[in-house]
Amino acid sequence: MSILAITLNPAIDVVYEIENYQQGESNRVDRAFYSPGGKGNNAARSAKKNTDVPVIAMGFAGGGRGTWLEEKLQEEGIQPHFIQTGSETRQCIAVASGNETTEILEGNFSVTAIEETRFIRELKNVIAAHQVSVCTISGSFPQGVTLSFLQDVMTVLKDSGVRVMLDTSDLRLLELLTYEPEWIKPNEDEIKKFAAHLGKEADSVLETARLLLDKGAKNIIVSLGKQGMLAVNQTEAFQVIPPHVETASSVGAGDATVAGILTAAEKGLDLEGAVKRAAAFGAAAVTEYRAGVVDPLKVSECENQIERMPLKTEGSKQ
Repeated sequence: MSILAITLNPAIDVVYEIENYQQGESNRVDRAFYSPGGKGNNAARSAKKNTDVPVIAMGFAGGGRGTWLEEKLQEEGIQPHFIQTGSETRQCIAVASGNETTEILEGNFSVTAIEETRFIRELKNVIAAHQVSVCTISGSFPQGVTLSFLQDVMTVLKDSGVRVMLDTSDLRLLELLTYEPEWIKPNEDEIKKFAAHLGKEADSVLETARLLLDKGAKNIIVSLGKQGMLAVNQTEAFQVIPPHVETASSVGAGDATVAGILTAAEKGLDLEGAVKRAAAFGAAAVTEYRAGVVDPLKVSECENQIERMPLKTEGSKQ
């Protein structure tokens, strides 16, 4: 059995640590970190540090940056299976100063129909060869990626019995809910955007989550920042609250929560156990400057301090 992380739009993540960053001024970098990025790759790296099962990374990668990205993932024990593209992999920069982080994200990475076809072929091979049991599709989608391609990816995963996490703000997520993903993980802003696109008005995050359950998702896990996570399915609804920790950088914290869910699923934990583990991963992640760095000891420490708060509507759609 293995964990698969799909990052269709990966990046080289650069973190500049600057003690006293001044907007509009020349700033000297105190420390710089470079890592293979993109939400799925961050989740893969967090998972690898906290599980004994193989972790595989897939996506599109191009140029010298793409080659570097694959090499670095391999150095961290992750098995890369990226489709080479004619477009250069992006670079994304985060400036960390005090408790604040400013992100600068490159765009314009694109893929072709031929590259999409190669991806589907490789996906089938990877699932068969590595007995993939759980998978996340994380992050934004490159230019040129079609809805039919995304549907083909979901079809392959579903037909293979792979439990799928969708973690993207792309509105095409709504078209993929008919494939009954095991989990989706929006934040508050994203879940409101999804509801607005559906033409629905909801008075609460919980009510909005119910709308997405009705569309086919099995479990909705909403990131609430420092307030933890809200989990909803057809039978229960609850919130978990992580302990207070000193924040170094919030970059990649959401991706760490995805890793928490995937590793929990691999261990056979139920929804409550998975969400508590996810919240612990997120809390441990923000104590690090580099995305994807999640110390198992910190996870264990945080997990023991997670609080569960049942919601008034638990066990009911009322």
